Amino acid sequence: MMKTIILLFIVWVPFLLQAQNITSATLSWQVTSVTDVNTGDILSTGGDQIISHANKSVEWKDSQGNVKYTYTVNTVNGTWSNVSNNGSVIYQITANGKVGTIAFVRSGSEITIRILLLKEDGEDIPDMYEFKITGITTR
Repeated sequence: MMKTIILLFIVWVPFLLQAQNITSATLSWQVTSVTDVNTGDILSTGGDQIISHANKSVEWKDSQGNVKYTYTVNTVNGTWSNVSNNGSVIYQITANGKVGTIAFVRSGSEITIRILLLKEDGEDIPDMYEFKITGITTR
């Protein structure tokens, strides 16, 4: 019985993800690591989540499910109608009065999210984070 359930799960998961368009579905991206690109520091080694709410907003949650940051999507650059295939999309965002981008990219089995948030006037280096993703589920 358990083998049948596992087999059905393996067969159906790709079909469930296949129809998921990042700009119209709410998706949960499971994070294995978060890197501060400026320093190279590993900020998290798993448990965090990125929740993309279609083309409206993106949340970064810690391993306890607490929202660390919420980003409002202003513009979408590109289309990615099937997150189980290679593709990418870039959201132009705002958060706490700052502007930036979030890039969602899949190339083969590697899925990466990159957040770039410009700082206030006079500060040279933007905040840049890279997330390695192990899976995507619908919410």
